[in-house]
Amino acid sequence: MKDPAPALDARGAAPWEAGAPGSPTAYVEGSRVHLFYSSGGTLGEAVSDLSARAFARVDADPRTPALDPVLGPSPRVDPATLAPGEKPPFDEVGVADPCVSVRETPATAKRAHVRVLYTGMATAGTTAIGFAARYGHEGPLARQPLAVYAAKGKERAPALLDLGETGYLYFTEPRSTDAREAIGAGFAPGAGSPGPLATPSAE
Repeated sequence: MKDPAPALDARGAAPWEAGAPGSPTAYVEGSRVHLFYSSGGTLGEAVSDLSARAFARVDADPRTPALDPVLGPSPRVDPATLAPGEKPPFDEVGVADPCVSVRETPATAKRAHVRVLYTGMATAGTTAIGFAARYGHEGPLARQPLAVYAAKGKERAPALLDLGETGYLYFTEPRSTDAREAIGAGFAPGAGSPGPLATPSAE
C-alpha cells in the first residue's frame, strides 16, 4: 500500500538541489534509515526512524553554515592543463543514480563502510559508473578518481548484487547491436568467471 504522503520532496531543499529529489537508495543503521538521493547533479542524504516514511535532510559537513551534499561533481579541469591522452574527470558535470551497500570492516575495531555506486556525467556527454565511500554513518563520501565501469560511454543507473567476495554490477546501457537501451551486467573480480548462485540451505 502506497503511503499518501511523500517520504521526501522538494520542501526544505538545499540550494544545490534542482527540482524534486529522485533515484532513492537506502540502508538501515540501528534505529535509523539512511536515504541517499540525487538532485541537481549532486547526491544528498536524509534520515528517518524505522517507520521510513518521513525523511529529514542531513548536513554532510556541519562546519559550514549551508546544508552540504554527500557528493558533488569533481572539480572542472581546464582542458589546456591536461597532458596528451589525459582525460578530464568522468564526473565533472554531475553525479546521479546512487546505489548504496554497507559492509563492516574486518578489523578488531569494526566500522561500517558505506559504499555508493553512482552515475558520473562528463563534459563530452558520456556517462560512467563511479564509486564513493565513507567510514561510519555521517559525513561526506570520498570518491575514487577513476570510474569503476566505463565501456561504451553510456553506462548509468547502477545496481549491485553483493555476494561477499564476488558480485554482479547491473547498469543501463545501449545495446551493442543498436541504440536501444538494455540492462547490462558485469562480474567482479574481473579475473574470475560468473557461475550459478548458490541455493540457500534448508537447514
